Amino acid sequence: MLQAPMRAFFLLLAAVFLAPGGLSAGGGGADIGELAGRLGDSSKETRRQAAFELARLGEKAAPALDSLVEALGDRDPQVLFQVAQALAGIGPAAAPAVPGLIRNLRSGDRQVSYRSAYALGRIGSAAAPALIGELGSSSSRVRAAAARALSWVRPASPEAVERLIVAFRDDENTVRRNASEALGNYGEAVAPRLAKALGSEEDATRRGAARALSLMGSGAKPATDALAGALADKDPEVRSSAVSALSKAGLPAARLVPLLMPRLEDSEAAVRGAAVQALSRQRAADVSRELGTLLEGGGEETIQAVALVAERLGSRARAVLPGLVAAALRIDKLQAETPLARSLGVFGEEAASLILKKLAEPVAPEDTARLMMALRFTAATSVEILRDALKRGPAPARLGAAQALGAAGEPGRAALSELLGGLEDADPLLRATCIGSLAALGIPAKEYAEALFVLIEDPDEKVRAAAVSAAGKIEKNQRAQLVPILRRSLADSSVEIRRAASSSLAAMGTDAAAARPDLRAALKDADSAVRGLAARALGSMGGNGEALIAELLVLVGEKETSVRLAAVEALGGFTEGADAAAASLLELATEDKEPEVLRLASIETLARIGGPAAAQDVLASLLRESPVKVRLASARALVHCRRDNEAAVASLAVAVGDENPDVRRAAVESLGEIGPEAQGAAEALFELLGDEYSRSMGFSALKKIQPRDVALLRRALRHEDRYVRAFACDCLGKLGKGARDALDDLEKASRTRSKTLRDIVRKTIRKIEEDIKRGE
Repeated sequence: MLQAPMRAFFLLLAAVFLAPGGLSAGGGGADIGELAGRLGDSSKETRRQAAFELARLGEKAAPALDSLVEALGDRDPQVLFQVAQALAGIGPAAAPAVPGLIRNLRSGDRQVSYRSAYALGRIGSAAAPALIGELGSSSSRVRAAAARALSWVRPASPEAVERLIVAFRDDENTVRRNASEALGNYGEAVAPRLAKALGSEEDATRRGAARALSLMGSGAKPATDALAGALADKDPEVRSSAVSALSKAGLPAARLVPLLMPRLEDSEAAVRGAAVQALSRQRAADVSRELGTLLEGGGEETIQAVALVAERLGSRARAVLPGLVAAALRIDKLQAETPLARSLGVFGEEAASLILKKLAEPVAPEDTARLMMALRFTAATSVEILRDALKRGPAPARLGAAQALGAAGEPGRAALSELLGGLEDADPLLRATCIGSLAALGIPAKEYAEALFVLIEDPDEKVRAAAVSAAGKIEKNQRAQLVPILRRSLADSSVEIRRAASSSLAAMGTDAAAARPDLRAALKDADSAVRGLAARALGSMGGNGEALIAELLVLVGEKETSVRLAAVEALGGFTEGADAAAASLLELATEDKEPEVLRLASIETLARIGGPAAAQDVLASLLRESPVKVRLASARALVHCRRDNEAAVASLAVAVGDENPDVRRAAVESLGEIGPEAQGAAEALFELLGDEYSRSMGFSALKKIQPRDVALLRRALRHEDRYVRAFACDCLGKLGKGARDALDDLEKASRTRSKTLRDIVRKTIRKIEEDIKRGE
């Protein structure tokens, strides 16, 4: 198969030589009679070129009509393709070709069928009766092709219009779609008939009519009243298409906007989406007031739809902003990456100023929380206003600004001085928030390390918790001073502080080794999160974990998955002493009823600790029959848990043929990791070289394994890929006299057009022959 770039090259080459002005049929521009005669030539290349030349002539090819009609029986699709093009160019005068084109319309070749449909459409009215008849074909493919062809027949006959409307009720979606598109192409002339169809009792008829009207732009204007009524249709597809049709019909905004605005409250997302798209194309001045009115009492779906319109209109729709902020107070859970969040971000500083003003007013606590969340959505585009608010605003506004700056990303780093100043504020909640925002912005802890050491001892537990959490990222040279504080924090009465201390100690790894006894005690903490974090911290310290195995296995047996997962992963962190946990890990890995995340973690931990002899058999079994992710993990782990290398290689070789591509890749990579000891898998890997998608990974593994099977390498010398043949030569050359049986094959392989490959083969032959002579 040609690679994509090569295919593109040949297509480009064809375009150069076959385009108008390129090579002619015989190099000198044959006359029409001669071209017509060539359509019956025994050579398909000659027939193709003749048909192509005639197709270029347009109406001037009419003298060849009889030959073109006869050529409609040609068996070559490319000839049929060009003949249909030629007949389309002749136009109405090609009416005698209708029967043959109808026959080819039924072709299983999509291009032949499509070009035949186009030719019939260009022939026009003379083809209409036959095409109308094909709308009744038993083949949905033919019905669809006939409907497509009728879309090109102008003017549309009343019978064609009626039969296409009947096709709206066809069982096949392609037929229904093509019928709608055909009627949509007819434009204003059929709009009154489609308006009538909108009143049908058949849902499918109304859907097809509405869709057709949505495709004709201003041509749908005569159906305006019917479309306005269809906005209330019980079928959402009808409503959606009606919205689209009305938005393109050229109605003045004064009439269009009141019609479409209620659809932003539609129960169906597709209808709301169509209304959003339509209203977003209007002038902001024409929709802002109505959008604001909708926001006053709308539910969340309506609010998000209005916000999406406002987002697309941008700052021109600033009149909607107060309504958006007020609406945010009615949403239980504000979330980022929603239209409301994005629209507030679009308004940036304007939105931030308005929200900060509201935060300065007396509001209910739950509204304060929502306003602060809304303020976060503006952060990236309103940093300067937020900095100012943090310095001199009233308490709620300062708190909201500090919180929002943490969500501002890179622009928020400009507020470093204000956030550092907030660490000394009298309000403990603001101090805690500033710590969190500094951490969220990725400000290095060294920038405020001195303040952190003070805040870790703060009388307010929220401040202490925030400081302890941030302390995990402190510079290595300051950790010795910090660890004793974190050890004390593990015994704090505040669960948040204990969690933060465990997390920070885990981030320090071996630098926190002095806290090992305290973390061991924390494995029995009343809070499950503390137990899990303590386990992770202990695992991050590495070393000999033998003394901790029993306690960690207790956590593995708990009910809460997060704690169990932390304990399993901690076991994989020890450099020695975790063997005693292997049996429990194997049991967990093989239990189908256990959460998959735990099974995967157990397998990965077994790979880290090496596992007992039994682990290889268990992993091989899982590799044969388990869910995909478990097979994948087993393929990766088996290389680290193998005791019987030959058996492990055999298991991985079978997995090279797994139905899942990720499992196949993992098996291949594991065999490559084993290297020369994976000779038994060479044949399975060579099988991959025949597939363009798996060739690269198979080749990579084989290079690491360096196959020594001469029979296999002899077969590789006949591979279509010269790089594979060159690789086989390299392997045979390394075998020296042991590859004497391959000399005849190498001699044959040297007869190649590639000078580079020829030189490689001859060099390999010399190496083998020289080694043979040395041994004599």
